[in-house]
Amino acid sequence: MPRVILFIACCAVLAMGGGMVRSAMVLAALAFASLCAWIAWQLVRIFLGRP
Repeated sequence: MPRVILFIACCAVLAMGGGMVRSAMVLAALAFASLCAWIAWQLVRIFLGRP
């Protein structure tokens, strides 16, 4: 999952470099939301005691 988030973030940086500001903002928001969801899932797994 972190690799997917890094890939989306890299795409956002490339879009920003290409002048596609709106696309970069959408991709950055998607990467941030994915990261938050992944962290929340990891915390749930820790609190439930599952590996």
